[in-house]
Amino acid sequence: MSSKRRPRREAPIKIEEPLGRALERAAPLGKRLLAVKQRWRTIVSPRTLAHARPTSIRRNVLTLTVTDSLWMSELMYFAPKFLEALNESLPGDQALERIRLRVGELPPALGAGTLPAGELEPVVEVEVSAEIRERLERIEDPELREQMVRIAAKLGGTKGN
Repeated sequence: MSSKRRPRREAPIKIEEPLGRALERAAPLGKRLLAVKQRWRTIVSPRTLAHARPTSIRRNVLTLTVTDSLWMSELMYFAPKFLEALNESLPGDQALERIRLRVGELPPALGAGTLPAGELEPVVEVEVSAEIRERLERIEDPELREQMVRIAAKLGGTKGN
């Protein structure tokens, strides 16, 4: 049984390189969902954003989570217009086919936070190795840093793995 070792790197590597490769392998829909979430913020009113958010994409169907059935009814009417506007931000081969609505607890809004930058606390505490944690702490944006910690944990950067 031979083990292949990666050559030791002398200079630090940019997090974008391995993270980008990992994201493409582990979460091909992640980029599309992120693009949809970013576009969503630009096509709906702040009032709608407070009551409806994109939460997942499966088989080209976008799931919007809404706060209650009243909002579900209202958004059913506007779903075709939202779909058209969202698809404008996606490559043709990634176009969404329809929107599914569900009532539930909203995830945090992209870019939202009630605490000043630098004081954001993670929503879910995950454990990653000290080496990965050290590299991730260099990321200045607290929201991005928290997401990268979660990704690292999902990709096997947890303690004990």
